Amino acid sequence: MELILGIATLLGGITAIWFFYDKRHVIAAWFKLNKSHDSARSIFDVSDEDFGFISNNLDTLTK
Repeated sequence: MELILGIATLLGGITAIWFFYDKRHVIAAWFKLNKSHDSARSIFDVSDEDFGFISNNLDTLTK
């Protein structure tokens, strides 16, 4: 039983390492996304064209 538990522990560790290695680009993108939120966009950064689009299509966008 001790041998089986040891083998299962090693296989679980190898699986965890393989999972994180396989998802490394997703994890890296998550950290980059969090760094980009340091400077929050202001409402004044939205262009007049975007405001016009929202205003003109308000009925369509809220249905």
